[in-house]
Amino acid sequence: MADRLRYVKSLDGIRGVGAVGVIAAHYGYLQCGWVVVQFFFVLSGYLITSILLTEKERPFRQYLGRFYWRRTLRIFPVYFGFLLICGFFYLLLKQPREFPQVLPSLLTYTYNFYLASPNRSFGGIFPHLWSLSVEEQFYLLWPLLVFVLTPRGTRWRPPRSRRRCQGRATPGEGRGQWAGRTRRTGRATGPSAEPCRRRPARGPRPCWWS
Repeated sequence: MADRLRYVKSLDGIRGVGAVGVIAAHYGYLQCGWVVVQFFFVLSGYLITSILLTEKERPFRQYLGRFYWRRTLRIFPVYFGFLLICGFFYLLLKQPREFPQVLPSLLTYTYNFYLASPNRSFGGIFPHLWSLSVEEQFYLLWPLLVFVLTPRGTRWRPPRSRRRCQGRATPGEGRGQWAGRTRRTGRATGPSAEPCRRRPARGPRPCWWS
Protein backbone atom coordinates (compact mmCIF):
# COMPACT_ATOMS: atom_id res chain seq x y z
CA MET A 1 0.00 0.00 0.00
CA ALA A 2 1.16 3.52 -0.63
CA ASP A 3 3.04 5.41 2.09
CA ARG A 4 0.27 7.99 2.27
CA LEU A 5 -3.45 7.37 2.15
CA ARG A 6 -4.90 8.50 -1.15
CA TYR A 7 -7.61 11.15 -0.91
CA VAL A 8 -10.98 9.84 -2.10
CA LYS A 9 -13.32 12.66 -3.13
CA SER A 10 -16.38 10.43 -3.24
CA LEU A 11 -16.16 9.89 0.52
CA ASP A 12 -16.90 13.57 1.06
CA GLY A 13 -20.20 13.12 -0.75
CA ILE A 14 -21.01 10.12 1.41
CA ARG A 15 -20.26 12.15 4.54
CA GLY A 16 -22.55 14.90 3.27
CA VAL A 17 -25.42 12.48 2.78
CA GLY A 18 -24.85 11.10 6.27
CA ALA A 19 -24.78 14.59 7.81
CA VAL A 20 -28.09 15.45 6.14
CA GLY A 21 -29.52 12.21 7.52
CA VAL A 22 -28.44 13.08 11.07
CA ILE A 23 -29.99 16.56 10.85
CA ALA A 24 -33.22 15.10 9.45
CA ALA A 25 -33.34 12.56 12.30
CA HIS A 26 -32.91 15.27 14.96
CA TYR A 27 -35.78 17.28 13.48
CA GLY A 28 -38.04 14.23 13.27
CA TYR A 29 -38.05 13.80 9.50
CA LEU A 30 -36.16 10.50 9.64
CA GLN A 31 -37.29 7.77 12.02
CA CYS A 32 -34.28 5.50 11.55
CA GLY A 33 -31.57 7.94 12.56
CA TRP A 34 -29.57 5.19 14.25
CA VAL A 35 -28.83 3.76 10.80
CA VAL A 36 -26.99 6.95 9.88
CA VAL A 37 -24.89 6.70 13.05
CA GLN A 38 -23.91 3.13 12.20
CA PHE A 39 -23.08 4.33 8.72
CA PHE A 40 -20.62 6.87 10.13
CA PHE A 41 -19.07 4.17 12.33
CA VAL A 42 -18.43 1.98 9.28
CA LEU A 43 -16.94 4.85 7.30
CA SER A 44 -14.71 5.87 10.21
CA GLY A 45 -13.56 2.29 10.71
CA TYR A 46 -12.64 1.99 7.04
CA LEU A 47 -10.60 5.20 7.06
CA ILE A 48 -8.85 4.48 10.36
CA THR A 49 -7.94 0.94 9.28
CA SER A 50 -6.55 2.27 6.00
CA ILE A 51 -4.38 4.75 7.90
CA LEU A 52 -3.12 2.06 10.25
CA LEU A 53 -2.23 -0.27 7.38
CA THR A 54 -0.10 2.45 5.79
CA GLU A 55 1.73 2.98 9.09
CA LYS A 56 2.17 -0.61 10.24
CA GLU A 57 5.64 -0.99 8.71
CA ARG A 58 7.00 1.53 11.21
CA PRO A 59 8.43 0.49 14.60
CA PHE A 60 5.80 -0.19 17.20
CA ARG A 61 6.39 2.91 19.30
CA GLN A 62 6.41 5.20 16.30
CA TYR A 63 3.35 3.43 14.88
CA LEU A 64 1.28 4.04 18.01
CA GLY A 65 2.77 7.44 18.80
CA ARG A 66 1.98 8.96 15.40
CA PHE A 67 -1.57 7.60 15.40
CA TYR A 68 -2.50 8.68 18.93
CA TRP A 69 -0.86 12.09 18.53
CA ARG A 70 -2.88 12.86 15.41
CA ARG A 71 -6.12 11.65 17.03
CA THR A 72 -5.37 13.80 20.07
CA LEU A 73 -4.86 16.95 18.01
CA ARG A 74 -8.00 16.22 16.03
CA ILE A 75 -10.46 15.59 18.88
CA PHE A 76 -9.19 16.73 22.29
CA PRO A 77 -9.08 20.53 21.79
CA VAL A 78 -12.69 20.83 20.63
CA TYR A 79 -14.07 18.18 22.98
CA PHE A 80 -12.46 19.40 26.18
CA GLY A 81 -13.03 23.00 25.13
CA PHE A 82 -16.74 22.19 25.01
CA LEU A 83 -16.61 20.65 28.49
CA LEU A 84 -14.72 23.68 29.79
CA ILE A 85 -17.42 26.02 28.49
CA CYS A 86 -20.12 23.83 30.05
CA GLY A 87 -18.28 23.94 33.37
CA PHE A 88 -18.06 27.73 33.19
CA PHE A 89 -21.81 28.08 32.65
CA TYR A 90 -22.51 25.61 35.45
CA LEU A 91 -20.48 27.68 37.90
CA LEU A 92 -22.36 30.84 36.92
CA LEU A 93 -25.90 29.61 36.23
CA LYS A 94 -25.95 26.05 37.59
CA GLN A 95 -26.80 24.89 34.08
CA PRO A 96 -26.80 22.23 32.75
CA ARG A 97 -27.98 20.70 36.01
CA GLU A 98 -26.76 17.18 35.17
CA PHE A 99 -23.21 18.34 34.51
CA PRO A 100 -21.62 17.17 37.82
CA GLN A 101 -23.29 13.78 37.46
CA VAL A 102 -22.09 13.07 33.93
CA LEU A 103 -18.70 14.80 34.12
CA PRO A 104 -16.65 11.73 35.23
CA SER A 105 -17.94 9.63 32.34
CA LEU A 106 -17.39 12.49 29.89
CA LEU A 107 -13.79 12.96 30.99
CA THR A 108 -13.01 9.26 30.63
CA TYR A 109 -14.92 8.67 27.37
CA THR A 110 -17.24 6.17 29.06
CA TYR A 111 -20.45 8.13 28.59
CA ASN A 112 -21.95 5.31 26.53
CA PHE A 113 -21.67 3.00 29.55
CA TYR A 114 -23.23 5.68 31.73
CA LEU A 115 -26.28 5.84 29.44
CA ALA A 116 -26.60 2.06 29.69
CA SER A 117 -26.69 2.18 33.51
CA PRO A 118 -30.00 2.20 35.43
CA ASN A 119 -29.31 5.58 37.05
CA ARG A 120 -28.70 7.43 33.84
CA SER A 121 -29.89 10.96 33.17
CA PHE A 122 -30.84 10.96 29.50
CA GLY A 123 -31.44 14.50 28.36
CA GLY A 124 -29.91 17.91 28.11
CA ILE A 125 -27.00 18.71 25.79
CA PHE A 126 -24.79 15.64 26.32
CA PRO A 127 -26.54 12.53 24.91
CA HIS A 128 -24.93 12.90 21.48
CA LEU A 129 -21.49 12.42 23.04
CA TRP A 130 -22.06 8.67 23.46
CA SER A 131 -20.97 8.11 19.87
CA LEU A 132 -17.71 9.97 20.50
CA SER A 133 -17.06 7.71 23.50
CA VAL A 134 -17.51 4.66 21.29
CA GLU A 135 -15.14 6.14 18.74
CA GLU A 136 -12.43 6.81 21.32
CA GLN A 137 -12.71 3.29 22.68
CA PHE A 138 -12.30 2.03 19.13
CA TYR A 139 -9.17 4.18 18.74
CA LEU A 140 -7.75 2.71 21.93
CA LEU A 141 -8.04 -0.97 20.96
CA TRP A 142 -8.09 -1.21 17.18
CA PRO A 143 -4.51 -0.03 16.47
CA LEU A 144 -3.15 -2.79 18.70
CA LEU A 145 -5.25 -5.43 16.94
CA VAL A 146 -4.21 -4.22 13.49
CA PHE A 147 -0.54 -4.35 14.50
CA VAL A 148 -0.79 -7.84 15.99
CA LEU A 149 -3.05 -9.47 13.41
CA THR A 150 -1.16 -8.35 10.30
CA PRO A 151 1.81 -10.37 9.00
CA ARG A 152 4.38 -7.62 9.48
CA GLY A 153 3.06 -6.63 12.88
CA THR A 154 3.73 -9.74 14.95
CA ARG A 155 7.01 -8.40 16.32
CA TRP A 156 8.42 -5.06 17.28
CA ARG A 157 11.25 -4.14 14.92
CA PRO A 158 13.83 -1.51 15.80
CA PRO A 159 14.97 0.74 12.95
CA ARG A 160 17.83 -0.66 10.92
CA SER A 161 21.21 0.87 11.58
CA ARG A 162 22.92 2.70 8.78
CA ARG A 163 25.54 0.71 6.97
CA ARG A 164 28.80 2.24 5.89
CA CYS A 165 30.57 0.88 2.89
CA GLN A 166 33.27 1.75 0.41
CA GLY A 167 33.32 0.88 -3.24
CA ARG A 168 34.61 1.92 -6.58
CA ALA A 169 33.47 5.21 -8.02
CA THR A 170 31.11 5.06 -10.99
CA PRO A 171 32.21 6.83 -14.20
CA GLY A 172 31.25 10.49 -14.48
CA GLU A 173 30.21 10.88 -10.84
CA GLY A 174 33.47 12.03 -9.36
CA ARG A 175 32.65 15.73 -9.34
CA GLY A 176 30.04 17.71 -7.43
CA GLN A 177 29.32 14.92 -4.91
CA TRP A 178 32.24 15.41 -2.51
CA ALA A 179 33.73 12.23 -3.90
CA GLY A 180 37.38 11.60 -3.23
CA ARG A 181 39.99 8.89 -2.93
CA THR A 182 41.98 8.05 0.11
CA ARG A 183 45.72 8.33 -0.24
CA ARG A 184 46.45 4.88 1.16
CA THR A 185 43.82 2.67 -0.45
CA GLY A 186 42.90 4.71 -3.54
CA ARG A 187 39.25 3.77 -3.06
CA ALA A 188 36.48 6.27 -3.63
CA THR A 189 34.40 7.51 -0.75
CA GLY A 190 31.14 9.45 -0.57
CA PRO A 191 27.78 9.21 -2.35
CA SER A 192 29.47 8.60 -5.70
CA ALA A 193 30.76 5.26 -4.53
CA GLU A 194 28.92 2.15 -5.60
CA PRO A 195 26.36 0.99 -3.03
CA CYS A 196 27.31 -1.96 -0.92
CA ARG A 197 25.65 -5.25 -1.56
CA ARG A 198 22.74 -6.04 0.68
CA ARG A 199 20.88 -9.18 1.38
CA PRO A 200 17.70 -9.71 -0.62
CA ALA A 201 14.58 -8.40 1.06
CA ARG A 202 12.60 -10.98 2.95
CA GLY A 203 8.93 -11.55 2.45
CA PRO A 204 6.31 -10.79 5.09
CA ARG A 205 6.61 -12.74 8.30
CA PRO A 206 3.89 -15.33 8.89
CA CYS A 207 1.22 -14.62 11.46
CA TRP A 208 1.57 -16.19 14.87
CA TRP A 209 -1.20 -18.71 14.17
CA SER A 210 0.36 -20.05 10.94
